[in-house]
Amino acid sequence: DYKYKISSSNPNFGRWQIAGRDKFNVDSNLIDDWMDENLLSFTKILHWIYKFELCMCQYVFTSKIFSMFDENTLKILSTLDIFSNRNSRLQPVGIAPYYFSCSVEEEKRAFERADKIIAIQREDAKFFKANTDKPVHTIPYLTKKKYLAQKNINGKLSVGYLASTNEPNIHAIERFISCIKGVDTVHLHIAGSISDSIKQRQDNVSVIGSVVDIEKFYTEHDLYINPDEFDSGLKIKTVEALAYGRPIICTAASSSGIDVSAPYHLAKDAAQCADLVRACIDNNTLLQEMHDESMRVYDSFVDKYKEQCTLKELI
Repeated sequence: DYKYKISSSNPNFGRWQIAGRDKFNVDSNLIDDWMDENLLSFTKILHWIYKFELCMCQYVFTSKIFSMFDENTLKILSTLDIFSNRNSRLQPVGIAPYYFSCSVEEEKRAFERADKIIAIQREDAKFFKANTDKPVHTIPYLTKKKYLAQKNINGKLSVGYLASTNEPNIHAIERFISCIKGVDTVHLHIAGSISDSIKQRQDNVSVIGSVVDIEKFYTEHDLYINPDEFDSGLKIKTVEALAYGRPIICTAASSSGIDVSAPYHLAKDAAQCADLVRACIDNNTLLQEMHDESMRVYDSFVDKYKEQCTLKELI
C-alpha cells in the first residue's frame, strides 16, 4: 500500500573496505556494515503500527531488519547473489574489488536471521543449503514470453547490448568493444545506465542511453550480446533476450542458471563473444537458428520452474 524511501546516514554504506580493517583482505565486510539505524528505527515504528505478518529483505546485508520482528512475522531473505568472497572471485577476471564482500561465516549470520531463503538460481541454492539448515527455495527471475519474429540482416549486423552500471558489465563490454575495433560490418548499440560509463568511442559503436520502451529495443537489432565474465546470480539481460526470442551470444558466466547447450551461449569470455558475432555477419541461417534456440531454451526454463515453489506458495 505504501512505499518509503530512507536516505542512509551510515558513512560505510557502499564501501567494500572499512577504515581500520585489514586493507589486504578484500572480503572483510561484516554482515551489518551497510545497515542504517534510521531504517531499523523506521521499520520498528511501522511494525508497531501495522503488525506485519511478513518481512522480505533483498540481499544478505539488509538482514538485520529481521531483528525488528518477533516469531509472529515470517522472515524471507531474497539473496539475489552470493556475497561470500565476492571480491576475491572478481579478481581472476580482472575486476578490482568494488562491492560488498564478506566471509562465509558472516554470510551465515544473515541466513540464521531468516525463516526461509530464496536463491535466484540452482548453483546459488547449493551454496546456501551447504551453509544453513533453513529451507532454501530456488525462484528465478521469469518474465512473460513475448517472442518476436526474426528479420533478415539488412547491410551491417546490428548488435544490441542493454545493461546497468556495474564493474563486471563495464569490464566486459569494454573488452568486447576492443575486439570489434575496425570491423565495419558490425555496429554495436549500447543502452541502459551503463551508457555514461563507456570510455571507448569508435565508429562502429553507438551509445543510446536510457531505454523507455524495452520491447522496441528488442525489435531494433539483429543480434544481442552479454559478454559478462563474472559468474554470479542470474543475468537478467540474458533472460530478457531469451524471453523475446532474440538471437543472443553470451558467455557461460552470463547463462549460468539456465540450461543451455549451444556454443554461442557458452563463450568463455568477451573476446570469444566477438568471434561468434563475426560468424553471424551475412548469415541469416545462423541467426534464425539462434532465434529458434532462444525460444526453445526459454520454453524449457519456464516449464522447469513454473510448477515449482512460487513466492505465493512460499508465503
